[in-house]
Amino acid sequence: MSYPRQGSPQRQGQQTANHPDLRRLEKGFLEDQENLLDSYANNWAKFLADKKLTKAQIRRFYQDIKAIESRIGDDIEAFQKNKASIVMLKAKAAYATARSNSSAPKEFKDLIDASVKQAKQNLEQFKGFVQFFEALVAYHYLFARN
Repeated sequence: MSYPRQGSPQRQGQQTANHPDLRRLEKGFLEDQENLLDSYANNWAKFLADKKLTKAQIRRFYQDIKAIESRIGDDIEAFQKNKASIVMLKAKAAYATARSNSSAPKEFKDLIDASVKQAKQNLEQFKGFVQFFEALVAYHYLFARN
């Protein structure tokens, strides 16, 4: 029988998630979508919840992403015009993690950076990113306390 380490963020009946591998995102959001939207998003959600990312923090990013999506729709030209908004997510994540009273972990910024790198490539990758982030938010609600 194993016991949680002293000071561990574990809740009863839960194990601490290992840091998910960011290299998975180098494949983009279109390859192996079933795994990406299921176990990969689930693993990231658990990890970020264990790192104390709050529901409000992840929801803020989700709202920003959905606002960009609504401006783009299925229009490739609109995607090109809104690329700067997609890239701006990196700056917002940097700000969220750097604030002194923020509980947003550095790993959240790393995830956003890796995601934006793929999402800004083309409309299909961006749509895949939106789906991934939606799955991430849904799973995060399962694990996050607040």
